[in-house]
Amino acid sequence: MGGLTDWRLRGDGTRPPGLRVIEIVDPCFGQGNVLFRLLVMREHAVSPEGESISLRYFELEAGSGGLVAHPFTGRYSRSADGTESVSLTGGSVGLGAAYLRGNRLGTYLQDEIVRWARQWPQAIVQPIVLSDTDAYDENKSRRNRYYEQFGITFDYSGPECSSGASRPVLAGALTPVSSDVWQKSIKEYDLIDYLRRYSAEKIKLLRDIQKLHANLDFQQQVIRDSQSRPFRWAMRHFAHRHPYAAPSVLALSSLMLLLWAAV
Repeated sequence: MGGLTDWRLRGDGTRPPGLRVIEIVDPCFGQGNVLFRLLVMREHAVSPEGESISLRYFELEAGSGGLVAHPFTGRYSRSADGTESVSLTGGSVGLGAAYLRGNRLGTYLQDEIVRWARQWPQAIVQPIVLSDTDAYDENKSRRNRYYEQFGITFDYSGPECSSGASRPVLAGALTPVSSDVWQKSIKEYDLIDYLRRYSAEKIKLLRDIQKLHANLDFQQQVIRDSQSRPFRWAMRHFAHRHPYAAPSVLALSSLMLLLWAAV
């Protein structure tokens, strides 16, 4: 049913893994400032009625909600008369938790659905209806821009484009976004590579901890030696720090001890 080209191939030559970990970062504070991590799972199904794709994500941080309630989905169908159609939303689109919004996560996931749908360039994109119930505050303009960036235009109604319905468009006319749009705030990793990287980092941390414990034991022993035999410890420490001057100092110290004993 689908095209011969690899729909997963992005403009930069990368392909999103079917099972991956993504890190959401704050671009204002550098790439190392991870806000949260998600496990993303792509599911693909084929049936006599058509094909479907689903992108489910799981929050990995402790205390998070786990599996998202509303995955991003797409559906392709071909009727008996040969008419093709695709759905880009599965009825609704949205991110479960408010703190997930505003980080290009929705754009990142929806872009994959759009690329998948473009396998059938002559398929009619099913209408997307905008409701004024989610046209609150800044969400209205963000929602409208969200769809428009994929080449979807609307006949708006209501005050300030708060509601409306999408105009007819073929899947081949949809426009995937450039990876530059989301790469500043989203880092993508194959799950196996991600686990291997963290396993290596864990081993390194354990070795560093062992070295710190060994160094702590050594320093504690040095303190005990300095307290029990302060003169011997001082001479040994001086000899270690100043090896060329140590013989002269040792001779001088021995002479002082002899003079002290003779008094």
